[in-house]
Amino acid sequence: MAVKLIAKKGSTFHDFPYSHPERKCFHCWIINVTPPGPNQCVHDCIYCYAREAIYSNYSEDTLIYNNLPELVEKDLGKLTLCPPISLSNVSDPCQDIPELKREVKRLIELLMGYGVSFFITTKGDPSFLLELPDFIEYKPKFIAITVEGTPEVLELLSPGAPSFDARIAAAGK
Repeated sequence: MAVKLIAKKGSTFHDFPYSHPERKCFHCWIINVTPPGPNQCVHDCIYCYAREAIYSNYSEDTLIYNNLPELVEKDLGKLTLCPPISLSNVSDPCQDIPELKREVKRLIELLMGYGVSFFITTKGDPSFLLELPDFIEYKPKFIAITVEGTPEVLELLSPGAPSFDARIAAAGK
């Protein structure tokens, strides 16, 4: 399986202002770094909703968006108030794929430059983000590392994800 960088089409920001006048729920701005689909995440979690979603991309390659900072910057220019950003809900943004890490770093660098609040939930190792200047000091961020259970449970639930020990070690960085 090859890694392929692709351009995302259109805006990354949807449903704002709200599409229906009675809608009251304000939610995060979700920016996915890959399209949904079975080959976009190496963790192979048995409970993943995004692998087989009706809108999934069934490419045999691992697809990674390579133009997100440019699209997000356009969208940021249209806002006066920015909601918190949830980074990549359909695939793990901290997978051990060099091209993915590079694109995630570019996106995080942009968000930090604008002072935007963001959060990442990962099973991977987000320590590559420590390479970004001022990442540690940047306050409006939240990084969560998911550990769904014991080492034996993890082998069943997310066989391609980092091990229990690797996740605990990543949390300590």
